[in-house]
Amino acid sequence: MSDVSNEDDSAENDQDETWTPPSVISENETKQLEATNNELKKKVQNLEATYAEEGQAKYEAERRTEIAEKKMEDLQDRLKKETKEKCLLSKKVIEQEREYDAIIKKLVLELNETKTELLNVPDKYQELQRELSKDLCEQRSEYDIELRKVKTEAVER
Repeated sequence: MSDVSNEDDSAENDQDETWTPPSVISENETKQLEATNNELKKKVQNLEATYAEEGQAKYEAERRTEIAEKKMEDLQDRLKKETKEKCLLSKKVIEQEREYDAIIKKLVLELNETKTELLNVPDKYQELQRELSKDLCEQRSEYDIELRKVKTEAVER
């Protein structure tokens, strides 16, 4: 039964609206459609402009990203290079420090030996002086003996 009542309603609605063929469109409707069409054209143009701007912005962003990535790669390469250079310099400095340490140790040993020798020099001089004094005493004694002999011989003659 409900189907029947729905059919009656739809039949009544069809009768209320009058159908007009497409060729019979009023001037008002034409102006409205043209205005709507113009608005749609403007919206399309705005969308196209926005799309173009977004495309340009995207292109610029990609370009800047590429530049930034290139700079970052260059900086990373530079960092690696400088790190290697610093490492090599550090190794050279360490090697030089070792060489200098060895030289310093050698010089300290030589200095200590020289100090020891210098400390022994007065002892050597004292020993030499003693020997010379002894020799001098012996020579005096011999001289005195010879002198007495000569005097004795001179007195006897």
